[in-house]
Amino acid sequence: MDKVSVIVAAYNVEKYIDRCVKSLIEQTYKNIEIIIVDDGSVDDTSKLCDSYCSLDNRIICLHKKNGGLSSARNYGIKHSKAPFIAFVDGDDWVEKDFIETLYYNIKKENADLSIVGYRMVWDNGKTKCNTPQNEYRVFDQDTALHELFSQEKMGCMAWQRMYKRDIFNEILFPEGKLFEDVAIALEVMLRCNKVVWTGDFKYNYYQRSGSIVNSNFNLDKLYMLECCQKMIEFSNSKEGRFDKETNAFYLKSAMMLMMQAYGSIKSNETSKAKRIIRNGIIEHQNYIWGNPYLSKIRQFILMLMRNKYVPERVLYKLWKINMEK
Repeated sequence: MDKVSVIVAAYNVEKYIDRCVKSLIEQTYKNIEIIIVDDGSVDDTSKLCDSYCSLDNRIICLHKKNGGLSSARNYGIKHSKAPFIAFVDGDDWVEKDFIETLYYNIKKENADLSIVGYRMVWDNGKTKCNTPQNEYRVFDQDTALHELFSQEKMGCMAWQRMYKRDIFNEILFPEGKLFEDVAIALEVMLRCNKVVWTGDFKYNYYQRSGSIVNSNFNLDKLYMLECCQKMIEFSNSKEGRFDKETNAFYLKSAMMLMMQAYGSIKSNETSKAKRIIRNGIIEHQNYIWGNPYLSKIRQFILMLMRNKYVPERVLYKLWKINMEK
């Protein structure tokens, strides 16, 4: 039974880290090292992390100057020793068979990457599973790329996966950037000959208002569109094999960012972001109508988004209807 390094990035999560760590201690797969990287927290996260080391000798607590999520993950990778790596964010938690499922599948299929499903959890108790349950698939690289770009089964998130360690020999998370998972998703997949996936949710993705993704809008978030554009360029290099999928990925990302901009405090930066996003939608508009990887309501909203005179409240309401489906 191989050892698995579980890297937990923790920054100002004193309210949530206990739930996270306990879910890892209680894993049915026992041969793990739990590497908690305290990324310069200014609350009691640091003290709590140190206290966990006395609870379980599999826990290693590292402290570093604040550098962001990518920096914390890279630091954890550097200090990990196992042939397999998994990531958990400090405000999330996992099911008891999270590691067991990932490990069993990756070994069974001799895969390079193992992926499980996840559910979103809100403070009010609402939950939403974002992956179909009781499904199991094995993908070769070409099919895995299609699934990555289409976002129909697998997302880009680093935390619902188990990787062979050597995948990270030449890959680092981009430090100082948001949406770092999207940034490395293509590079990771190009290093995988085989990917195993199950839709069964084993990861709980906590939705809190103070997290990075739900913070006030700033232009740094537009880095996500740069990452999407690189996927489109990759498709172009393959004679357009994934054009519909990659452009749909770009357009869905643009829609999400635009909705965040709509909900942000009005400022010159927000107005500039809206113009950039709108121009991006217009640039890729030929891939809206009839794209099988965009729902009809998304196609409709995206076409309306091209016009700056359509009331934002109308578009936001339509988007909420789409998200609730």
